[in-house]
Amino acid sequence: MARQPPRRPSYPRPSGGCAFGSCGDCMACFDGADGPPSPCIKVCVLDAQSGWCVGCARSGEEIAAWPKMNAPEKRDLLIRLPARVEALKKRGVARAAAE
Repeated sequence: MARQPPRRPSYPRPSGGCAFGSCGDCMACFDGADGPPSPCIKVCVLDAQSGWCVGCARSGEEIAAWPKMNAPEKRDLLIRLPARVEALKKRGVARAAAE
């Protein structure tokens, strides 16, 4: 019997496509060696209440760790961001592309 290649991990897809909301369901950016691009939109202001950036919804620690994260870690973080953006919107502090 021939050996089967290892199966690639399957990740849940956020509803409506990628966390950026612009590339549909392909999730291709999660397959590259470097992983997805940074969600930074150059609106770097941390909300005092949540500790999240009002532009990209990442915490200061997550922003600092991004270059060292592997692709699955980046993907997992990106999937959590839309809920954070919604929370920021409800409080009226989301800005630019996060809106």
